[in-house]
Amino acid sequence: MELPDSHDAGDFGQFLTGAEHDWGLDDEAALDARTDGHMDINAVRAGATLVCPVKVDGGGVYAGDLHVNQGDGELSLHTTDVSGKTELEVEVIKDLDIDGPIPLPNEEDLPHIAKPYSDEELEAARGLGERYGVDVSEDVGPIQVIGSGATINDATENAFDRTCHLLDMTEGEVARAVPSPAASRSDGSPA
Repeated sequence: MELPDSHDAGDFGQFLTGAEHDWGLDDEAALDARTDGHMDINAVRAGATLVCPVKVDGGGVYAGDLHVNQGDGELSLHTTDVSGKTELEVEVIKDLDIDGPIPLPNEEDLPHIAKPYSDEELEAARGLGERYGVDVSEDVGPIQVIGSGATINDATENAFDRTCHLLDMTEGEVARAVPSPAASRSDGSPA
């Protein structure tokens, strides 16, 4: 199903439901075809990697709606739009089964708790692993899973559903893996 780029998300896409123009949708269920290509998040910036679903043959890449002071979403329904130039490198990953975009943010954008382990941290973990007979996972990294919906609660539930599917985990396992704001101090160091 084709959706206009500007409404390819669960929030603005709601305006297509019942609309009396060529892009109008019969019901909200039709929005399940969305790829959430209209993300409005600050992690998608120069140097970041973005893994996106392609749900139609010959799917293309849309870059636009650039913002100079973007937060994580447009909860107030506005930001400062600017013109800009984008340079993209595209690679196709065949048979990747994802419902929405997955940003892999720049390391400098990550909170302390999500940064890659330092050599010293890995050495300490290996020592503890040997001491207690535990295998240490060294090749790990943070991901973000984008969710969208008519409300912030719907968007959060959509992100949890997508994460459960992607990682083959239960919602409880995913919820325990999500760091809460209380898990770190305001300077980003562990609480």
